[in-house]
Amino acid sequence: MNLEQLMEWNEEWNKNMGADRSGDRVRSFLRAFVPEEEGESEALWREAREAGVPVIRQEMKELMRVLLLLKRPARILEIGTAVGYSALFMRECLMHSAAPGRKDGGRAAASYTENGKPASDSSDRESGKQAASPERESFRIDTIEKDEERFARAAENFRKAAAGEIHGYCGDAAEVIKKLEGPYDFVFMDAAKAQYGVYLDRLEGKLSDHAVIVTDNILQEGAMAESRYISDKRDRTIHDRMREYLFRINRPPFRTVLLDSGDGAAVTVLCDAALKSGNVFTAVNE
Repeated sequence: MNLEQLMEWNEEWNKNMGADRSGDRVRSFLRAFVPEEEGESEALWREAREAGVPVIRQEMKELMRVLLLLKRPARILEIGTAVGYSALFMRECLMHSAAPGRKDGGRAAASYTENGKPASDSSDRESGKQAASPERESFRIDTIEKDEERFARAAENFRKAAAGEIHGYCGDAAEVIKKLEGPYDFVFMDAAKAQYGVYLDRLEGKLSDHAVIVTDNILQEGAMAESRYISDKRDRTIHDRMREYLFRINRPPFRTVLLDSGDGAAVTVLCDAALKSGNVFTAVNE
């Protein structure tokens, strides 16, 4: 092999290695450092993955864990419950930072709602009263699911885990959010992708100072990086609305980092400048 051939071979090798470095090999390398977890929630995660139920990916789990431990939010809103795994996962993360002196160790009767009315047992469902008392909670997770079958499965999973910190709501998130009081310190969006912008609108006045919004699946398996014209009409709508949403959260009053972890994630913070303006969403809506 002469020098010219060697240089050609080296250039080709670098191209291949460059492609490989950005692919599955690197992800596998990084995942090898993350210990496997056990427990009821992890069994639920594996079961859901095998059944094709949408649950957060491994990379998103690790990102969420670190963000939750850094932020230690008192109030969390999840949009998109599915079968309840992510809510249970967030609960487990926050159990490490539960307020001292809690006698029940973070375990209380799980509660859920039907048609926007909070409940945890038959009498509460009839009266519409919330069963878990706020003073018993060091943190609270409100989670919304539109699909009734998935919501029922999630409610059962919350009961099994005695997850009293989790309060479920069945219905259209755009409508349910209107009824929730807030303020929320941490929001996790993992629902209808074309509605992310609507959910953002509904959150006006319901976010605390420096609230964090985590948005999952922003890449749509890479489709967001492609031309809208190669998609069918339905996907084209999702494509356009997701791009509009990404534009909005990268402008004041927000600061956002976009990541390619999993299927893509956005981590957004409501900024100081917005908090002083009186209407934190003015800059977005103009």
